[in-house]
Amino acid sequence: MNVNSNYILVGLGGTGGKVLKAFKKRMFQEFSAEERAKIPVGFVYVDTTDEMMRPGDKTWYVLGENAQFNTNEFVFIKGVDLDQIFANPTGFPGLSGVIGDPEVMQKTIGNLGAAAGQKRRAGRILFGANVARYRQAVNAQYDKCKVISGNDKTTVLIFSGLAGGTGSGSIVDVVAQTRKMDQFNNEGTSIVVFPMIPEVTPPGGCDAGRYHANGYAALQELNALMVGAYKPFDLTGLSPTGRVEFGGIKRIANGLMVYSDVNENGYTVNPHTELPQIVSDFAFARVFMETNGNTEEYERSFSFENIDDWRTEYWEKAKNGEIVPYRTKALGSFGIKRIIIPDEEIKEYFTWTLGRQSLLQLRYNNWNDDIGFRDAPANVDWADYVKGQDKKLGNPLENWRFSDKHLMLDIPILPSDEGKWGTFQAYWGKVVPKWLEDAQDASQPIAKLNELVAKGLQSGFRAAGIADFFAGKKEAREKIADEIVQRIEADLFDKWAAGTFALYNLLELSEAIMAETQSKIKQFEDRSVKLRQVVDKLEQERQARAKEYNDAGLITRGLKGKQMLAGYAETMQKICVRKTEVEASGFALDLLKVLLGKENILHSRLEKFVSTVSDAIEEADRQAGSRCKDEVNTTSLEGTVIRYYDQPKVKEFTQTMVHSRKNQENISTAVRQEILKAIGSEKTFARANETIDQDVLDGIFEKTVREKVISIHDNTLVEASEKLINRSILEQLAEQYTSADSLSNFARKIMKESGVMVKLNHTEVGLSVPNNPTTEIGKNVAKKVILVSLPKVEGN
Repeated sequence: MNVNSNYILVGLGGTGGKVLKAFKKRMFQEFSAEERAKIPVGFVYVDTTDEMMRPGDKTWYVLGENAQFNTNEFVFIKGVDLDQIFANPTGFPGLSGVIGDPEVMQKTIGNLGAAAGQKRRAGRILFGANVARYRQAVNAQYDKCKVISGNDKTTVLIFSGLAGGTGSGSIVDVVAQTRKMDQFNNEGTSIVVFPMIPEVTPPGGCDAGRYHANGYAALQELNALMVGAYKPFDLTGLSPTGRVEFGGIKRIANGLMVYSDVNENGYTVNPHTELPQIVSDFAFARVFMETNGNTEEYERSFSFENIDDWRTEYWEKAKNGEIVPYRTKALGSFGIKRIIIPDEEIKEYFTWTLGRQSLLQLRYNNWNDDIGFRDAPANVDWADYVKGQDKKLGNPLENWRFSDKHLMLDIPILPSDEGKWGTFQAYWGKVVPKWLEDAQDASQPIAKLNELVAKGLQSGFRAAGIADFFAGKKEAREKIADEIVQRIEADLFDKWAAGTFALYNLLELSEAIMAETQSKIKQFEDRSVKLRQVVDKLEQERQARAKEYNDAGLITRGLKGKQMLAGYAETMQKICVRKTEVEASGFALDLLKVLLGKENILHSRLEKFVSTVSDAIEEADRQAGSRCKDEVNTTSLEGTVIRYYDQPKVKEFTQTMVHSRKNQENISTAVRQEILKAIGSEKTFARANETIDQDVLDGIFEKTVREKVISIHDNTLVEASEKLINRSILEQLAEQYTSADSLSNFARKIMKESGVMVKLNHTEVGLSVPNNPTTEIGKNVAKKVILVSLPKVEGN
């Protein structure tokens, strides 16, 4: 990394913003955060729309980091009300010359709508109303760069389209106001402008009737500014003359690097996607170029120092003796041809493909040695499991508090009830024999026992009596149902977190739990009826035993009395247990109905989380499918980026990784752990849905999965000749072109097919003009400089 000057990149409108975006994203790709902090490069993006500033825009993310402009790098110039300016023009003295008659200007501009409405005057006024904010933003970036570099040498690169209202309207004022700033008001500061010439055929829907006119007018103004024939109005309102005074500086801008979507060989690129990247790559190469004796001529051409003697063409119709600067010749263009191994794209292909596999593990966990983790579930029958009858998977009912004994509160569900009371059988089995002992001494033992039992049923059972106890618990059934569902959810979450169950298993299991709950509702409805029938039979038995005892004489009672009373007490104990179960069954029925609703809610949460993972699988499919799909054609070199890599080997190695169970489980475990880390300490699917979305999963892919697949690649493909990433393009070319002749032919073809991003009229280029030196192509016009930049041999 070698930056020999402070650089401030200014982007105007959508075109300029896209170039800055591509540049900044490449910085994030090439350099770490620590390295970027030491680079004296600043950004100022000026626009009438804040579309590029919307939070969470995934197009800004690079390796999991958001490269988006910060607020100090963005100047939003549509935050002013033009109608207020027109209503009070004296309040904006810097705009008076631009506006002229405010009423006429207001009618001329009309309603802007989106952005600057392709109206140059609107773009100019909007910039003028915000010129102070622009200067502040540039100042801030200059100060930042100066602190980093320790010097004040600065180069300002201004990028703009000329077809829209924002760029076309503001570019002349941006150049003038930048040069006027104290830090840049000297010949030592280079200002290079990159204006994009409007396409010959405007993209669909882009031409509002001013597309080409805007470009022509902006170029005319830039030309006049460059030759000193035009001084724009001083939008700050501080100039005594009302115009921007440059204090004798001849180079208001060092030059214009014009470009279009068609290069000199007729090769057309997409103006919205490819072209901003090309411009950015060219600027990036200049900013980070290591300077030496071989780069001197290139540097001089970039700053237009190599045409100092021929910067201006004079008016051919001037009278004898008059020298009238008329046209700037500080015009250049550029082309760039990058010969690369698409290292980043290959890494991304690995990442998305293997990341998709990790999500399939989370979703289905169904391994097949021939294809890796399958995109389909394994067949599992959960019916026995939710009944607690699956010997292989175990019995979860105790943990869930979902057994019949729990549902009837024979044993506690809530932690707060634990240790307070025993089972129905334990309670009645303890108190009834004691009451029998107390009753035996009474004159009428059966009546006494009946009295004690009735009291126990009414108020003794669990210090409340069976009716009141279960009535109270019915009031708390929402809380009790929550406890069960929370336990179920915690268990499902833990089993998924441990990799025991897949998400699809959890959905099936959740459905099985709801089905079992519905089945239990029917069972308890039937049980309540049967229990009442049992109580009725026991009541008949009790009455018969009471009659037998009461009818017995003194001798019979003396011989069998205790035995008869014990039998009676045993029947009474059974009645107490069954009556308790009747109340308990009614409670269980109410609880299950509440529980079913809460289980449905849990199931919905599971479905939502599974849907997030399923969507992420589809996104991974799409992302992987959009990468490494080109067939490498080494015979066609007309594109701006020539890609050299062995695509079949990339696909083959990817499948090798997919089929490695060890690698797949390693990646899947790491992905799951990162998801769990993002969810935090609250292990619920509600929390999972709050915290996990496509952005989070993308971040996990771009960091965790990426690191894993690169490590697998490096540890598997050890030899340099085998490697598919992290290798030098020179090594790749050496393998492709094994002789000096073949390499020379390749180099010649590259040179031939390279071209600057503008089509020239060669008749005009060679034309000599009166009052000017004779045209000499290659000397005072159409000078061409070619720089070949090679990577270090030991690295990519």
